[in-house]
Amino acid sequence: MLIVMLLGIYAFQNDWSGGPGVQGPVMTWGNRFWQCWNVNYANPGILSLVATFVTPGNWVLRFSDPGGVHHYQGFQSYDIDGDGDKDLVMLSGDIVRWYEFVANWTYIPHDIVNLGTLTWDGYAGIWPGDFDGDGDGDVVVADAGWGDPDGRLVLCRNNGTFWTTTTITTASRSRVLAADFDNDGDLDLISSNRNWWDVAGIWYYQNDGSGNFTESVIYIPAMDDVWRLAIGDLDGDLDLDFVATACQWGGTWANVFLNNGSGVFTRFQVGPDLVCVDGMWLNDIDRDGDLDITLANYDDAPNPFEALLNDGTGLNYSLVILSGDAQNYTDGSIARDMDLDGLPDIVGSYLDLGYFRQTAPWPTFTEYHIASFWNSHWVYPDDADQVSCTPDIDIFATREGANEIYENRVNSAFAPFGWLESSILQLHAVSDSGGAISYLGWGYGTCIPNDTAVAIYWRMGNTVAEILAASWIGPIFLPKGTGADSVFLGTPCKKYFQYKIELRGDRVNNEIATQG
Repeated sequence: MLIVMLLGIYAFQNDWSGGPGVQGPVMTWGNRFWQCWNVNYANPGILSLVATFVTPGNWVLRFSDPGGVHHYQGFQSYDIDGDGDKDLVMLSGDIVRWYEFVANWTYIPHDIVNLGTLTWDGYAGIWPGDFDGDGDGDVVVADAGWGDPDGRLVLCRNNGTFWTTTTITTASRSRVLAADFDNDGDLDLISSNRNWWDVAGIWYYQNDGSGNFTESVIYIPAMDDVWRLAIGDLDGDLDLDFVATACQWGGTWANVFLNNGSGVFTRFQVGPDLVCVDGMWLNDIDRDGDLDITLANYDDAPNPFEALLNDGTGLNYSLVILSGDAQNYTDGSIARDMDLDGLPDIVGSYLDLGYFRQTAPWPTFTEYHIASFWNSHWVYPDDADQVSCTPDIDIFATREGANEIYENRVNSAFAPFGWLESSILQLHAVSDSGGAISYLGWGYGTCIPNDTAVAIYWRMGNTVAEILAASWIGPIFLPKGTGADSVFLGTPCKKYFQYKIELRGDRVNNEIATQG
């Protein structure tokens, strides 16, 4: 994560997965940047040199919790205790549980609360985040139960040494995701429900910054179901939108909800020719600079994996078949770059767990089976082996009877050198008049392999032309391994700021440079 501080106000960037093309000036970096060469940015939170040669390797089961239920969603990593490493967050039976990271593949379990009704129908979801702004990781749980009053949306608040729970609503909720939809610096919620036991719909919960939420209705469908939610900037206006999909006896739909920047959403239906969408996620699957909607159709659909390709407006999409003969993988699915070659792949689960590797020509996806995986509806790729600082993408998955992590053993060779330039960040409303002084510095938190060099450069200016003509200052070489540091840059009161990251492998093979 890169941080710029100006008079106590922080701008930070810890995700580049939105891709290049934004020169700026911008008021916030978000997940976009200006340009790069030989750098893979496809996975949130990770930069690496592009893999130039890939040999898919073995996958090893590294973690298993016995409490998985088939329709549970949200098992993932998050720094719950604020110590800088990734812990695990999950639903385990009726228990909300987190596992404290000790060392690679070694964790200590901690039970947060037993909610008692999660396993009644198995439709429940969990999402972590710092919802009250105190620096600790909290979790929100959606529980369909058997409908009102057994269903609920619950905030489990981490107070550092103990947990408290607050019921946000007693209505049935089956899915929940978190993001800052109104751009006020705290995490809001969207939550949906199937109507087997209660009203189907999508609701917005606006956070006041302290973990108190105000509910409003976003959409109540005429038909009877909402299955999946996914968040991302679909129209390129730097605020967060979302997509909802359904698979119902009365018809299937995908709806885009575009945000006006204040948490007010406008619905647009897309994909009228869909078969029966089950798994769904957002990624720039065709690498054209905007987020697309990857779709996994129900297990007997003729075209299991499809995509709605975005034209950049967030309104117009074209339907493309990505892979046939993949019916055993389509209940849980997500698009991530599993081999770090710069092309997003598809990870899927249902009766099997595996991924479909994207290669040229577009669209070519090749199946790689990982394990038999009975009745799974959730997969989530992330880098779980943290000590080595090698950002291979592992797989978190939930099935009937277990929450499990599979370690990625892919073998790759990487480009020897690459760089990325940020968007130009605007620091001041006006240029320095000569009377203002600001203290400009930055910090970084990194996990860098031992035989990889990562260097940071920066430059400043009072106009865009000035900053683009300026020479880069630096380099600062970031330390190997896991660590954080900060650098004081002096007191220039410049209007614009830009940074550059250079990644250089000390060996071309067997090592990946990473920032994130």
